[in-house]
Amino acid sequence: MIGLIISIFKLFLSGALGGILGYERKQRNRTGFRMLILIAVGSTAFAIASIHVGDMSAAADPGLIVALAVLAIGVLGGAVLFTEQEKSNGMRTAVSVWTAGAAGILVGVGLVIESVVFTGLAYYILRYLPALFNNNDSEQGSEESDSTE
Repeated sequence: MIGLIISIFKLFLSGALGGILGYERKQRNRTGFRMLILIAVGSTAFAIASIHVGDMSAAADPGLIVALAVLAIGVLGGAVLFTEQEKSNGMRTAVSVWTAGAAGILVGVGLVIESVVFTGLAYYILRYLPALFNNNDSEQGSEESDSTE
């Protein structure tokens, strides 16, 4: 019963962390708020499942489930890049997809504090760091450069 409560806590925590990353997208009037929550929660679910699979059999490879989840998250991020007008677009959203997945996996394997710190750092980087380098390079913090970052 304690394991179930911990798993539910992990799922809700990862949803909150995905929501923080999604909120950054929403502040920039971009899509992805719910998507990032679901990616974080799904990643946590896969990580929890991998732990349980490892507990069930000594022959099972729990790392394989997480590795495949990481691969699937990369595919989702790639799909985000090419959804608008047949050109590369939305790099910051694609990176946010990858980051939400990583945060979810961290929570799922029990690295809760690390996941919270990771998500806070990622939010800071996505939201505030580009403004520090606003010098007309491809890395400027304006909305127009969202597709080039």
